[in-house]
Amino acid sequence: MNRSINDVTIPNGLREMLEGFVRSVILSKIKSRDLYKYAYQYFREYYISNKTSTKTNIGDDIMDEQTEQSIRAAYESLDEYENRCMTRAVLFGDTFNPEIEKLNLPNIKNEKSFEEYDFLQQSIPKTLPFRALDYEQIEQVIQHFELYHVKSEEILMREKEQGDYFYLVQTGIYEALINDKQVKIYNNEGSFGELALLYNQARLATIRALTDGKLWRMNRKIFSQVARFVAFKKRQRHLEFIKKCQILQNMNKKEMLDVADALKYEEYKRGDTIIYEGDLADAMYFVKSGSVEIRIRESSNKSDYIVVKTCQPGDYFGERALLYNERRAATAVAIVHCQLLVLDRADFNRLLGSAKDVLKRKAKDYKTIVKDIQNKHM
Repeated sequence: MNRSINDVTIPNGLREMLEGFVRSVILSKIKSRDLYKYAYQYFREYYISNKTSTKTNIGDDIMDEQTEQSIRAAYESLDEYENRCMTRAVLFGDTFNPEIEKLNLPNIKNEKSFEEYDFLQQSIPKTLPFRALDYEQIEQVIQHFELYHVKSEEILMREKEQGDYFYLVQTGIYEALINDKQVKIYNNEGSFGELALLYNQARLATIRALTDGKLWRMNRKIFSQVARFVAFKKRQRHLEFIKKCQILQNMNKKEMLDVADALKYEEYKRGDTIIYEGDLADAMYFVKSGSVEIRIRESSNKSDYIVVKTCQPGDYFGERALLYNERRAATAVAIVHCQLLVLDRADFNRLLGSAKDVLKRKAKDYKTIVKDIQNKHM
């Protein structure tokens, strides 16, 4: 007897469990080839943690090592929000218009000692929201950081509450807690609080001081203004690249802006494998700097490979598997340090309509070249 969907009873907690898994996959940036292994580990750890009481005092060790590492990795990935700054919501939210030549912050008097000034001058360029700023812009930003003395056990942020400040650690030890579980330690370095300010959302974690310390903090308004300025400058750099990329340069302005906002930045060291032959395809790659070797396995010996192409700045790879919904036909390896711009499958299908015909023609030419190379090696 066939049952209709209306006859099915959905167990309590199923939606929350699956939403948690999907969120963890996204935040942890799990590759397609690792999905099954990650799912096994996730649900095993989910089972273990739910067998035990979830209410615990700070310091209680109720999670096994794998669970703790998994949650910590997911939380640390939240720090990697830089690419999301390219979205229109961040660029054009509120009333700030970033289309200006200079970052113009209000002039304020905020006295600092030589040591304090030196710390900020050294630390700010290493902190994600401010990495793209030049010397003069960093000087402006320094004036808008105020010193905050922290007492041990003080709560600086509470999970699910609204945030008012971004924090930069100078001294002290601080712990990040999600659902009363410690997921990260800041030991006399680091920063926190940016996500809630950028996206006008509740705090994702509680931050508590484990020792006395010194923090530098910046208020929501100034931080958001700086972040939007940085995002705008990043968009401009992406646009400059797009205009030089042959398959994208014929797009209209709106199409270019959409692609610029969708591109994500990735770096690979020499020898790193970017994609593997036979993998499911989830993105297309553009080479911003460096060189990438495209390799295919020899049919006679799987340990040997043939180099079919070397991609230089302005070139791209990974599009064929997306165009034809195939598995990867080749492996891509960084032969020097590489900077790549990445367009994921959803944005590829949504944004590259006018460029797909060109991509398909070039993909056919590439397939012919690969066959010729393979024939020469037979």
